[in-house]
Amino acid sequence: LAYTPSSSGLNTVGNGETNAGGWATDTTSNSAYIGVEFSEPKMVTEIITQGVQDQPWWVQTYTVQYNVPGTLPTSFVSYTVENGTAAMTFQANYDQNTLVHNY
Repeated sequence: LAYTPSSSGLNTVGNGETNAGGWATDTTSNSAYIGVEFSEPKMVTEIITQGVQDQPWWVQTYTVQYNVPGTLPTSFVSYTVENGTAAMTFQANYDQNTLVHNY
């Protein structure tokens, strides 16, 4: 089964053969990520996470990085806490099925 980004949508159900019920990294690394590219600047107001439908796997915390328009496409800035000194860490899942909303 392939736990690829194309399987990363909410409530994704695997077919048991080629498509998995969610995205997963192939390692336990803290540097794994999934990227979203918009065709124009957008304001993201909510991120919803969910574990892998057919495995007991989920993300417990995450950070958000974004590209500033007009900079190199590989130049990312961390979304920070209100005082701007540290990357904000969001709480994510505690099981594989619950949808967790962060605003």
